[in-house]
Amino acid sequence: MDLNRESLDVLMLIGRNGPIARRTIGRTLGFNSSRVTRLTDRLLKSGLIHESGQEGSMGGRPSILLDLAEANHLLAGVLVSYSSTVQVVLMDLGANLLEEEMLRLTPDTGADDLIGQISAALNGCLARRSPLSGRLLGAGVGVSGLVDPAAGTIHNSPGFPSCRAVNLGAKLSQLLAIPVYLENEVALSTLAEMWYGRGKGHSNFLYFNMGPGVRMGIVIGGALFRGDTGNAGEVGHITVDRSGPFCYCGNTGCLESVVSGDEFLATARESLDPRSTSILADSWRAGGDTLGVSRIFEAAREGDQFARNLLRRFCRPIGTTLANMVNIFDIGKIVIGGTFAEAGDALLEILRDEIELRSLPVPGRTVSIEVAAFGGTSTAIGGGALVLQKICSGDAPLSFLE
Repeated sequence: MDLNRESLDVLMLIGRNGPIARRTIGRTLGFNSSRVTRLTDRLLKSGLIHESGQEGSMGGRPSILLDLAEANHLLAGVLVSYSSTVQVVLMDLGANLLEEEMLRLTPDTGADDLIGQISAALNGCLARRSPLSGRLLGAGVGVSGLVDPAAGTIHNSPGFPSCRAVNLGAKLSQLLAIPVYLENEVALSTLAEMWYGRGKGHSNFLYFNMGPGVRMGIVIGGALFRGDTGNAGEVGHITVDRSGPFCYCGNTGCLESVVSGDEFLATARESLDPRSTSILADSWRAGGDTLGVSRIFEAAREGDQFARNLLRRFCRPIGTTLANMVNIFDIGKIVIGGTFAEAGDALLEILRDEIELRSLPVPGRTVSIEVAAFGGTSTAIGGGALVLQKICSGDAPLSFLE
């Protein structure tokens, strides 16, 4: 069975906006009803979509809703992390995690060993889902570091410094006999939100990752904006304090160096008086090592004034940066991911205040800002979304339909 360009456009619309009625598909893509019926019938026969219910009716016959057929096919996602860990997941088309393996490796792990372990972990996941093992559409791999997505090559990865100029995509594809695609981890987290999370149904939004680094995913017109060299979104390296600390990029006062998680934790430990009334003082009196970032975020969510003041001090530069992004892109949606997203509403309140204060009135008042739908699995889920994106863009083989 062949899916032409129009069929793939319909599949993309259903995947990004479903459940959706045929009449909405026709209105959105400019297709008449018979054309929509012909195209959706083809997709139904492929097993990629199914009829998922009925649209509420104001009178007359209710419309049938179409959505991705979750259980008919599998997607694989992989995160190659800065912490020298590798996460491998197997999911259905609805981003429901079916299997997961976490590999705790060491920074001196070589390329061949890394590729072999990823392959073995994915094969192990498939073995536990043997009835569907032949329905795996492909794998998306997200790498913490600099990659060349078009070539499928890792240029460098902090978690695996010896893996330089490694064509991980091609080698994994050969071992697994499936299409394998490579991206940086924030791009995949952005795709996870675009297909399944807070960005679903939105043509324009920003995904702002606040973790060990600060990076931004940009979605414009329903597509991930990459820039000329594929490195758009390196917002962590804009200068916010010319007299600030040195950054590993060679500059001084980068946003990333000013608001890093390590600096946040160090300041908390230096600032907290053991005699303080803060609920964090107990952790400090217990030896300091128990005072971690997650505990501070928890305290901030509970209203602890010390934790909230610390969070405000560190995240105001982020809010100012987001206000600048709102002014530049006139964006209506911002999604916050990464470690700092654990602070939840306590963080969002700070960011909203700064955006309203420092952005232009109209976009500043209308922008929506939310915590990401996915936490530690966002990159791996985005790997599965990348496979779907490639299929719908016509950049992936459709041999599974034969």
